[in-house]
Amino acid sequence: MAEQDIKILTLSGRITHKPELFQHQEGSSLEFSIAVHSNGFYAKADDPEYWDIKVLGASDKLANTLEKGQHVKLTGNPQIRTYIKEGVRHKAVTVIVIDPRLLILGPKAKQPKPAEPVESAAA
Repeated sequence: MAEQDIKILTLSGRITHKPELFQHQEGSSLEFSIAVHSNGFYAKADDPEYWDIKVLGASDKLANTLEKGQHVKLTGNPQIRTYIKEGVRHKAVTVIVIDPRLLILGPKAKQPKPAEPVESAAA
């Protein structure tokens, strides 16, 4: 039996927008993007990469748990698709998480504290 090649990718980053839950004939999927900040040799720490994520078999509970700015870690299969827009060839990558248990939730984003009212000194 021949060996099969596999693609597995692990990412750690922050959710960029509220995840959306979609219902399909095959089941449900939760879709969102994450920003991954690199401190590597080729990338600046303040120049994030954005990755599209699709979690298969996700529930309403998971969808309602996740929020923008929350840190997540995930393991999935990157799928690359090619398309042509206005005569230019583009590639898009979506990381498919085949099991919601491969999504590890981190702390939610810190909400800014409301500003304290400033009392003016009476003259």
